[in-house]
Amino acid sequence: MTKPRIHFTALNKTETKSRIKSAVDNSIEFIVWVKGRSIKNIYRPLQANFELNEIKMKELTEASLLKQEILFKFEIGGSHYFGQGKITKNAKNELWLKYNDELFKSERRDSFRLLTYPTYDVKIVFRVKDAYQGSNVIDFKQGASQTNIFRNFLKLIGQNDEEANSKIEMRVLDLSVTGLSFIIGEIEQNLFHNDDLLVNFQMSFAGDVFDIPRARVVYVINYIQQEKKALKQFKVGIKFEQMSLAADGLLGKKINQILRENESNDEFEDFVR
Repeated sequence: MTKPRIHFTALNKTETKSRIKSAVDNSIEFIVWVKGRSIKNIYRPLQANFELNEIKMKELTEASLLKQEILFKFEIGGSHYFGQGKITKNAKNELWLKYNDELFKSERRDSFRLLTYPTYDVKIVFRVKDAYQGSNVIDFKQGASQTNIFRNFLKLIGQNDEEANSKIEMRVLDLSVTGLSFIIGEIEQNLFHNDDLLVNFQMSFAGDVFDIPRARVVYVINYIQQEKKALKQFKVGIKFEQMSLAADGLLGKKINQILRENESNDEFEDFVR
């Protein structure tokens, strides 16, 4: 039986600090091993020095770990985090785990992405009150007037200028704990570009509203449609940045719950065939 492929996503410095702090504050077990070796040790963190990227571990006394390339992992709320580093000794002869800047979050291939459309009503909500000023719309990327484009965009999605002062909604195509994708047309293609930064928007999913502080556009590609005469569309993919630990955990829990339910339904259908 083929093992499920594991997908690793790098966290930024803010997210890394947040996960390390949570692990230390809650004394969560770290599994530590030398790269390439099968023997693994378990330690609990006592304190962290975020300026030096160091963690003091309880009962970490193995001097043989010094100068070795160290790998470690820990779990928070069902999510697994992996990191790299080395063991260092300070002036008091204490051994500390010095970790690299990035942590990596792992997701199994069969659970890291949920196809939401058309089965699940998942939407992202952009609040445009500050951007939309009636006679002038500001493009966040270039600071240029985009009024006509934006008015056409509002018409396309069935909203008027008055509604634009509150929000615009888009249907999500697929979703994971690290990002999502949605479909746009040729008109709104002018509003999204690779590496654009989207800030302070929301996502509604299964009865909960998630505040997304930042997300990065990672691709805008042609979307292949079944109908040849359909208008040209594009798929936009974004990656979440600086998601809170609570929101990250809740989102992962909801996605996995739906995927488990789908798997159970499929297995039952196979059973009664």
